[in-house]
Amino acid sequence: MKSIIFIFILVIFGLSVNGNPDLKSQTILYVFEGSDWCTNCARLEKKILTDSTFKREISLLKIKVERIDFPQRKKLPSDLKTYNDRIAEKFGFDGTFPTLILFRTDTDRSAQIYYHNESVEEMLRMIHNNMELLYE
Repeated sequence: MKSIIFIFILVIFGLSVNGNPDLKSQTILYVFEGSDWCTNCARLEKKILTDSTFKREISLLKIKVERIDFPQRKKLPSDLKTYNDRIAEKFGFDGTFPTLILFRTDTDRSAQIYYHNESVEEMLRMIHNNMELLYE
């Protein structure tokens, strides 16, 4: 019952955000990860990023998800590595994996979210709370 109420609140909030034209296509969720070595990053991928509820809510909020990968064994194309380094520098990424950064493109405001094995509901709550701060 608790999760049904939470999902209802998320849907209502999502609908109210979607009704605001200022929010459309202006939010990016950067996911800083080490795809081939970070076990917590693999957990985030499996438990959160591929979850249908999470993907649906992110879609309703019109948030673009962008992966910023720092693999150790896999070799990235040099232009992608340069781009990832530039994004990391822009946000002052501190090397804690995985880190999510919610970014509002029209104001350059951002919020940092650390993943510590939260549930989908907890992660969505953190995203919603930070969205409210970015758009107040």
